[in-house]
Amino acid sequence: MSKTMDGKRKELLEKLEGFRKASGNKVTLEKMSTEQLENLAKALTHTEPIRRFLSQFDEKQRQKLFQIGQQVLFRHFKM
Repeated sequence: MSKTMDGKRKELLEKLEGFRKASGNKVTLEKMSTEQLENLAKALTHTEPIRRFLSQFDEKQRQKLFQIGQQVLFRHFKM
């Protein structure tokens, strides 16, 4: 691996550290390829407005929103 690729990979891992902590350390980022890390970082930037919105609520309110979302998906997909 080249020096620039190592630097880019290290930067991506640092950027995604918050995601790892939020997931309860269940995600093993080191095993992912650099391309996979880039794709994950891009995907997470699209969820930033949702994260900001949900950060306004306490845990009980977030759980209620999650339950409502599950009910909507259940009805929509008739699971």
